[in-house]
Amino acid sequence: MKKRIITLLLALIMVVSLIGGAIPAFAAEGDITLRLHYAREDGNYEGWEMWFWDNAPSPSTNLEPPYQFEEIDGEMVSTIKLNTGTMNIGYIVRQGNWIAKDIEEDQFIDITGVLKGTVDVYVKSGVKGHEIKLGDDCVTGVVVTSAQYKEKNSDGNPQIIVKMSSKVEDYEVTTDTFKVSNSDGAVAISAIKNVNSYYYL
Repeated sequence: MKKRIITLLLALIMVVSLIGGAIPAFAAEGDITLRLHYAREDGNYEGWEMWFWDNAPSPSTNLEPPYQFEEIDGEMVSTIKLNTGTMNIGYIVRQGNWIAKDIEEDQFIDITGVLKGTVDVYVKSGVKGHEIKLGDDCVTGVVVTSAQYKEKNSDGNPQIIVKMSSKVEDYEVTTDTFKVSNSDGAVAISAIKNVNSYYYL
């Protein structure tokens, strides 16, 4: 049974929700397991391997490709561990030291909202795109996709503008939803304004 919680994560200023006993946003490294299943009609996997990277300006996960395939239950699978907060993974199926690529273009796996658990990605040789299946152990939620700090808004007050992956539904967002802290400790939130998927603190 998949669980859905709200967990908010910022790199510039820490903003973490504590809704309904949510797990900490700064969870242990490798909370997400991504398994890419690669299928070739010719059955020849010799020399083929995976090139993965975290496609973010400030990566949440430090990946060190290449990654090899191993046979699991009759399928060729390449497995990587990702940190909570990783949203978009680039990948290339390649042969050896760039001898060949299965698909010439870079491809990307969107896992925005996956906080922990197993993600299976299915790729067919010569076919662009992939199929994503979330495991029963997956915990998903609304996540921060960007954030901006302003020293002064139109009222002359400091403000954090938080963009979520989607609007928070079925929950009343209040000043207790977020916790903000800096090097001096906790920072009080006086009000929250919501416009679609944007929250103004």
